[in-house]
Amino acid sequence: MSFRRAIIFLSLIFLYGFSMAHDSSLSYTTVTIDSNKIALKIAIPMDVLNSLLPKNDWYYKTDSSLFVDYFNKKYIITNENKRCNTKLTGSKILKNIHECSFDVEVTSDETFDHISFNYNMIFEVSETHENISQFIFGEHSSEIIFSKTKNTVSFSVNDLRKQWGLQPYGKKINANNRITTIKPDSITKSTIDTNTVSNVSKDSFATKSITVTDTSSKINQQLFAGNETWNRFKDFFVVGVEHILTGYDHILFLLGLLLMITGFGNLLKVITAFTIAHSITLAIAVLGIYALPSILTESMIALSISFVAFENLYIQKLQTPPRKHRTGLFSKLIGNSKKRWRLTFFFGLIHGFGFSAALRELGMPVGTRGISLFSFNLGVEAGQLLLVACLFPIIWYLRKKNSYDLIVRVVSIGIGVAGLGLAIQRIFFS
Repeated sequence: MSFRRAIIFLSLIFLYGFSMAHDSSLSYTTVTIDSNKIALKIAIPMDVLNSLLPKNDWYYKTDSSLFVDYFNKKYIITNENKRCNTKLTGSKILKNIHECSFDVEVTSDETFDHISFNYNMIFEVSETHENISQFIFGEHSSEIIFSKTKNTVSFSVNDLRKQWGLQPYGKKINANNRITTIKPDSITKSTIDTNTVSNVSKDSFATKSITVTDTSSKINQQLFAGNETWNRFKDFFVVGVEHILTGYDHILFLLGLLLMITGFGNLLKVITAFTIAHSITLAIAVLGIYALPSILTESMIALSISFVAFENLYIQKLQTPPRKHRTGLFSKLIGNSKKRWRLTFFFGLIHGFGFSAALRELGMPVGTRGISLFSFNLGVEAGQLLLVACLFPIIWYLRKKNSYDLIVRVVSIGIGVAGLGLAIQRIFFS
């Protein structure tokens, strides 16, 4: 491989790693349905809110009117094809997991029956964003994942009640065909018809009508259908696999590790250490015990990529004759390819907090946490094993080539530079 080709290859890796690192984010919603109201609780990471609504610093305070204006534009809830009333009843900063939660009360002029939820939040700052929504209706619960391509769910409350052997709700008499969108107490009410919604800012009382889009043609997801436990298991397993396969920072980290691993025994140690470590911090964060700030976690993940890559170069230097005998704690942790599982365990703890950003279960009923956590973690492991199964044979084959040392240097430099680029992007530009 010529020097020119090496530089081209290095540039490609850098651009690929820098531009394709996943920008996925997750929010969580609990939707509790009754005959005359819906209680909706949504949790959103603080860093997402700061990108989405930068007029407020969400790390220190919540801005009710700012959130409600955005919520009413992006989350369309209808009953009998008419826009429902919304009222913010509470908001809270959750410092331990670095999220803000919002409580919204949804009411309608008619008894709830044919309900539609059309979710369009956060996609403007993260196209891969997903919202995990838990729908609770009496003793029954169902879970779906809203994404940019699957953002609508519709169902009939009375059909479900009949299905469960219950009497359907009676209809309320609707006095008129106009719906009121309720803002926080500091904002006046604004009345709208069945096809428009008025947005009132806190600082200005000028109204602007926006047409409520027809969601009948959207991809509709089914609720309360089939084995909910099995469906939940499948959904979170798929989220876990997708997270690792689209998490290009995790892929770069894994590739950097595999380049200098010799033998299946060392490979098994590294994979096991990483699995145990990220499972620990994933559980700690998901169960709400503690979570690192997202920006800190993502920056440390990026720096771990660079560290592993540049350690590859250090290991190569140590293996080049004449070899020097090293002593001390530093020599036991750094530059020893056979003991790399120790550092991998430490970095696995950091990556676990990164994985947890895709699985914050705020407000999720206790009974679902174990299933979701287990299936998501299983999906992450399945995706990781798939990557190892694809990458390790290629690396094993290339290891027999005389140019393998050069390949390791070029690829490691590319991965290291990509990691530094990601760290700079996440620290200063996110």
